[in-house]
Amino acid sequence: MDLRRCEDRIIAGVCAGLAQRLGVEAMVLRTLYAASLVLFGLGLPLYVVLYLPPPA
Repeated sequence: MDLRRCEDRIIAGVCAGLAQRLGVEAMVLRTLYAASLVLFGLGLPLYVVLYLPPPA
């Protein structure tokens, strides 16, 4: 399950790919990601894990 996308990406396409998979707007997930980064500090480690390629 590769969540990265080339279209509609800002940094690595993780939020855009996840939004497509969940059927929501990418901006909604970007907003939630930014809030989690500021409020809880969980955003960066989660983003890195989702950016890593899935095992073959």
